[in-house]
Amino acid sequence: MPIYSKAQYGELMAKAEQFMKNRMGELIETIDNVSEHIIGEHTPNRLKKSVARISGQDRFYHTVCAPAKKMLDMKYISTSYNPLEMPTTYVVLSK
Repeated sequence: MPIYSKAQYGELMAKAEQFMKNRMGELIETIDNVSEHIIGEHTPNRLKKSVARISGQDRFYHTVCAPAKKMLDMKYISTSYNPLEMPTTYVVLSK
């Protein structure tokens, strides 16, 4: 089980936050634009005002499910754990 000091965990979370702001934000915007364009091409005129909202529903799949599947396929993460393992558990020390 990973054990982090408060400073180490803070550094890790700062890097994750930086990645999400810089790279993920740009990627999500691109995915939203492509999705909105494609869905808009196939949406009846009476529903055109709803295209942005409808296409936004794709965001969860494209930003959470698809990357998780890709990480599984690339063996960055795994679902085959030893029964004694707790793969999402970690400790952050307060000092």
